[in-house]
Amino acid sequence: MPRHIKQWAKRVPFVPQLESADCGPACLAMIARYHGIKVHVKQLRALGKLSRLGVSVAQLLHLAQQIGLEAKAYKASPGELEQLPLPCILFWKQDHYVVLERISRKKQDAKRRFTLLDPAYGRVQLTEEAFLNEWLAGQPKGILIYLQPASMASPLDLPPVQNEGMRHVLREITSFLARRKGAYVGGLLLIIGGMAANWYTPKLFQEVIDEGIMQRDIGMVLALLLAQMALFFGSFISESWSTVVFTRLNLGLSLHLQEHMFRYLTRLPLAYFDARINTETLQRLGDLSEVRRFVAWQLMSLLLHLSNILIFGFLLYRLSALVFWIYVGFTLLSVGWVMLFLRHRRALNYANALLKSKLNHLLYEFVTKMQELRIYRAQDRRLDKIMHLSEEQNRQEWRDLWLNLYQNAGTTLFGKLKDVAVVAVCAYLIILKQELSLGVLMSASFIIGQLSAPVNAWLFSVDELQSFRIAQERLGLVFEQAPEQPPGRKKPLPESIQTLTIRGLSFYYPGYEHRLILDDIHLEIRRGEKVAIVGSTGSGKTTLMRLLLGYYFPVKGDILLNGQPLWHYDIDAWRTRCGVVLQDGSILSGTVAENVAPGVEQPDMQRIEEVCRLVCLHDDIMKLPMRYQTKLGGVGMQLSGGQQQRLLIARALYHQPDILFLDEATSALDAATERAIVKNLSAYLQHRTAFIIAHRLSTVRNADRIIVLENGRIVETGSHEELLYRQGLYYHLISNQLALGS
Repeated sequence: MPRHIKQWAKRVPFVPQLESADCGPACLAMIARYHGIKVHVKQLRALGKLSRLGVSVAQLLHLAQQIGLEAKAYKASPGELEQLPLPCILFWKQDHYVVLERISRKKQDAKRRFTLLDPAYGRVQLTEEAFLNEWLAGQPKGILIYLQPASMASPLDLPPVQNEGMRHVLREITSFLARRKGAYVGGLLLIIGGMAANWYTPKLFQEVIDEGIMQRDIGMVLALLLAQMALFFGSFISESWSTVVFTRLNLGLSLHLQEHMFRYLTRLPLAYFDARINTETLQRLGDLSEVRRFVAWQLMSLLLHLSNILIFGFLLYRLSALVFWIYVGFTLLSVGWVMLFLRHRRALNYANALLKSKLNHLLYEFVTKMQELRIYRAQDRRLDKIMHLSEEQNRQEWRDLWLNLYQNAGTTLFGKLKDVAVVAVCAYLIILKQELSLGVLMSASFIIGQLSAPVNAWLFSVDELQSFRIAQERLGLVFEQAPEQPPGRKKPLPESIQTLTIRGLSFYYPGYEHRLILDDIHLEIRRGEKVAIVGSTGSGKTTLMRLLLGYYFPVKGDILLNGQPLWHYDIDAWRTRCGVVLQDGSILSGTVAENVAPGVEQPDMQRIEEVCRLVCLHDDIMKLPMRYQTKLGGVGMQLSGGQQQRLLIARALYHQPDILFLDEATSALDAATERAIVKNLSAYLQHRTAFIIAHRLSTVRNADRIIVLENGRIVETGSHEELLYRQGLYYHLISNQLALGS
């Protein structure tokens, strides 16, 4: 079979990406399904242990081999594309993956058309110019990955895909509605009552005209008109009250699901948030609203619309089968006309999305990076790029306008032709055949008007159903994630923690199995001991501290409290016994006092002042407009780097922790302030354990023990004087500071 015919004979099944980093696995799932290998994006995520950065080309090749595909990566020029077998995966815009399904040419046009499956959007067709701009990104060649079934592939043994996210949300929705079933059933009955009134209205129309007006029976006319008014008011009241009832239910359900999701997020491992972009976790709230709206309202609405279509369709058919089939025929013509424009609209929307993404990125940088642009006199060049893209966006909107005009012209034309055809046929049947009455004509017109809304609702429900399906799969990424600790597994912490032991600990980040961040760490920290961790950047210091706090699970080895595994205890209770200053710690929106004592409903102001004096911050706070009630963060003042670090240390000290973890806690302070804080803390830490990460000699030299890390391994341990005497790695790390000190 010729190649171009084979391409058209079999389409690549579309698989949407669930998160921004899933484009590679989604493309791989499409190619795998094309070759008969059934695999889900969630299975590929679990198999590849993906991070928030997504997958590299090398990782994608390895993942393909694991599911039974032979994969090779090439750099190809535009002319070489037609010589390669399709479909294949393209590295798109230097930060994304898409599937190239086929290349085609129009007979009257020598230019090629490229059909792509973008996991973030869908199937689109691009012109050669648009395709090359995105694939090559200014380079002479682009990257592609060719995949085919492996000749000796073994059967896949992947864990089954569980739709726990949808089941979880459905359980919450049904439990909420079960507690309010009276209101729900009442609202449903009100809607059905209003619909029943509408169903009977055509009969009244027919009788008013045929039995009243045509027979000149004024009494009959008045009686029927009163009945019609009663039906109208009954329908209006029913629909209004049902709207009130369901709006109230939906608002309550929305709050219930939102609170449930937030509480569930607080029970997830902290590593879950490190593996995802922050905005995507927030977007899950939008997905939750999408699922809630579809299940609790849209699904019922579609069923009610279907009832209207069936009942009104049956009534129209009983009035006149010919009129019914005319209506069906013109409706199908309208649907077909809209479908003709669907491919062009998807391509135009895709081009608009690409353009909008570029323009928004440039606009964001233009506003937020004005200082750098002005310093290097780059503002004019950046503005030229913005205006060029804005002009292109205007051209796209112009094309979109004309496409809308053509589409609306066709649907309007078919709608008018339908009305004219119905009137003409009814007139023919009334005047010439005398088979219908004028009342039937009015009833048929009313029914056709009532059918338009439910028919349109079902037409647009295709996109809504797709959005719902993707939303519930994305929610599964949250609710299928196991909580940090299962209920019932928590033991109370011992009152006194005498030893914190690290035994044979190894760790790597998901997706980077080839690179151990920590390798066979052995360490014991005794109560009251001050241990400093030093090492070059990237040696694993911060990762070790995060493991001790239970942020991650070790790949190998154990962390023990008083000889018992850390994960046997309540990990949240363990963290409350620790005072922590993270390297990337942040100020929360709120007052100074609320930042020192977050989560405390009525903070002890005397204690807050005490810890602020310990870290030499009290005098700075007293100079603020509202002192300890001054607003900070996104809603208030911005502190300097040194003030922020001192506030974070005060926060760590407020609860009088048993163990203090400090990660570069004084790196932004001047030498005099740091010296004063270290002096104050030395008395405070007299009987407390401290775990200190720092590069500064002044911070670590007085520690009871200094641990030197290099490439994830402990290479030296001892006191400051002992390590200086050995003149090993520690000596070389601080030699510059020693020279300055001398």
